[in-house]
Amino acid sequence: MPGFEKAEIEQMGFSIGVRESRRIHGLKTLDAHMVLKAAKQPDALGHGFWMIDIHDPNGSGHTTWSDQEPEAMLPPGKSYHIPLGMCLNDRFANLAVVGRCASTTHEGLASVRLQSHCMLMGQGVGTAAALALRAGVDLAQLDIGKLQAQLRKDGVYLEDVPSLGV
Repeated sequence: MPGFEKAEIEQMGFSIGVRESRRIHGLKTLDAHMVLKAAKQPDALGHGFWMIDIHDPNGSGHTTWSDQEPEAMLPPGKSYHIPLGMCLNDRFANLAVVGRCASTTHEGLASVRLQSHCMLMGQGVGTAAALALRAGVDLAQLDIGKLQAQLRKDGVYLEDVPSLGV
């Protein structure tokens, strides 16, 4: 290109950043409505707080929903619950996933893909696995109240959890 004959690449990432890949079909699926309405879940592992941060795959130039719709951000001071059900599935007992493999829509993943949220899912699923093993039950049959009590004891911020209605 004229004017760049002596240009050199000084630095670059070692690979393309992949935001989305395969996801499970979970017992629950985190979606935009759950994020934007700050939905609370009986099987909460903790709180999610990030906006729907989408880099438009069609190249529109929009980087977040807020570029297009100002009301499409989580209200300040509000959070949604990250449910255990988005990490579990109904086909393979005791198979749990976290991070970008968890059950979400495109918009839901755009909020929950942050490292802080992935670490929260990892801690929640890991704690659930240990408690389920100790109790001799499958992950999906775990006493959620006991899981949430242990997570709180371990320092997880977890408030406004609705009753399971059992």
